[in-house]
Amino acid sequence: HRLTAGPSSPNFTLSEQILQHLEIQQHIHAFVDSSPSRVEFSFVEPPEEELARTLALPTYCGFDVALAFSRKIPFKRLCPQLSLATPPWWFYNDQERLFEEARRLLRSGIPLLCKANEGTGGTSIGGMYKVETLHQFESLISTLRQSQWQFFLEKFILDKIADIAVHWEIT
Repeated sequence: HRLTAGPSSPNFTLSEQILQHLEIQQHIHAFVDSSPSRVEFSFVEPPEEELARTLALPTYCGFDVALAFSRKIPFKRLCPQLSLATPPWWFYNDQERLFEEARRLLRSGIPLLCKANEGTGGTSIGGMYKVETLHQFESLISTLRQSQWQFFLEKFILDKIADIAVHWEIT
């Protein structure tokens, strides 16, 4: 069953568009009727919580946890408590201090990813930049300053560190 919540707008997520169209909400209710249904979101932000509440449908996520850790920085802060390894990363609320840290790391030969705290989409939407030289970083600074997102630095892990082969023998 397919519903169209458009016309689509790059300014709104799908959840926001559904929230704006009562007729789409009514179609969803008619589709699920009284059958046991749940909503599964590919990413969780406040509009998804509002949509689930508006539709009065249960979800596969717990918003209290999902919203708290939908941003990369809070999740990365949690990882050591769970013994989950992450690449080394740096974050400062002071953007100029973050830029100085990037310069220091790049001068030391450490390639970086400048990553947005929010969202997904990475390089395709300007939420992540790979920086290997100080010159690359200096040319990126104005873009980072103008961005709506909060950025942090993460050590770039080489694309390929080792080959692993698995061999099975049946005798």
